[in-house]
Amino acid sequence: MSETVAQKITPEVLKQLFPIRNLSEEILESFAEGKQLETIDAGAVLFSINQAADCAIYLLQGCVELSDQNGKSYQICAGSAQAKFPLCSGVKHTTTAKAATNIGILRVSLIFMATSNRSDHSALEIAKEFQSNHLLTLFANYFQDHELEIPSLPEVVIRLRKAIENDVGIADAVKIIQLDPVISAKLIEVANCPLYVTPIPARKLPGRG
Repeated sequence: MSETVAQKITPEVLKQLFPIRNLSEEILESFAEGKQLETIDAGAVLFSINQAADCAIYLLQGCVELSDQNGKSYQICAGSAQAKFPLCSGVKHTTTAKAATNIGILRVSLIFMATSNRSDHSALEIAKEFQSNHLLTLFANYFQDHELEIPSLPEVVIRLRKAIENDVGIADAVKIIQLDPVISAKLIEVANCPLYVTPIPARKLPGRG
């Protein structure tokens, strides 16, 4: 009987994942040290709606089916643009995830995810002609010392932007937008404004039942 060889996680794998790919080479190498792919059998439930989240989960092998509170479901498969982002984000799950096939995943702590979402403040520089501006200097100091918190974009917006950069189709973009009811409603509202309105008003996103 042969033993299953655990697949190690390498910095090269991490560089494909958002947002942790933005961390320095040293941090990625340190995080990858000793990390292995976690394998899960088909049919297993990874998490359920409203369940508290203790980590972010990246899909590296196989396919996962996600279902929302309305019963709508879709699949994400390893290697796709959507799989470059965590299957879940935030402190509470908004979908139920079930392994559609045998899968391989990487779990990343929320603390590490918070670190990856912080900007590299050391890169902030003030142009020479503005260095005498005390207000701007004060702002730069607070920003560089991590004492100034800048609100981040909603996770869905970030995922959509990255997906568009990878030339995903409209169907895949809609699947990402559907994860945020507020953004979905706003998009429908914009579609029905006088500038874009059509003879048949939009009442739902394409593909939604």
